[in-house]
Amino acid sequence: MELSDLLTDLEGSKMIGIGCMGGFIGMVGGMLNFDDMVLEGNKKLIFKNPRADLEFAKGVIGLATAVKNVNYNGPLAGDATELAIYGLYARIGYEIGNKFVKSVKNYIKK
Repeated sequence: MELSDLLTDLEGSKMIGIGCMGGFIGMVGGMLNFDDMVLEGNKKLIFKNPRADLEFAKGVIGLATAVKNVNYNGPLAGDATELAIYGLYARIGYEIGNKFVKSVKNYIKK
């Protein structure tokens, strides 16, 4: 796997789309108080620590958003790296959308 192969696989339009989709999902999660539901819920998802459950759920959301955009024509290492980068962009979008909704909610409460 060469760096040039990875860079040609990563497309800017896909990255923008994935970030926007992650932002939209983050806004929906913020409106539904997803973080609070997971942190204050009585059920555990995977881990005993609710914060770890929350981070795991956000990671799964990011990877699920990114998996359909990976170009699976290259070597496995390149595809895995591409999935990780797209997942990171989806997670960043999620956090931005979630923080935006929380900021608007706090502003409205004042």
